[in-house]
Amino acid sequence: DLRLGESHAIADLAGRYAGADPIVVAGDFNDDLESEVRAALPGIEHIAVPPTNPSEAPDRFLDHVMLPPSARDVSVSVPGGGPEWEVLSDHLPVTVRFTLSAAGS
Repeated sequence: DLRLGESHAIADLAGRYAGADPIVVAGDFNDDLESEVRAALPGIEHIAVPPTNPSEAPDRFLDHVMLPPSARDVSVSVPGGGPEWEVLSDHLPVTVRFTLSAAGS
């Protein structure tokens, strides 16, 4: 599966930077709750995002945000959707706010 292969490529890339700054992976995975794709990204915690697609009346979970385990005080917001969003994109925007804990905290 192409998406699973892409997840392994992202995991390999993230592995090259292990020990450096924390890694955030986010975007349109075209993955509607199939955990196998996200499970291929070890060491990154999946954050539940409300449905974002289609933007007019979202009912699909295609956009995902994965944060380092040190992320704290995480909040996620997505607008409610509607025809005004459809002219901008087929996906609604996702805003994630979080704090990174210091190593060892």
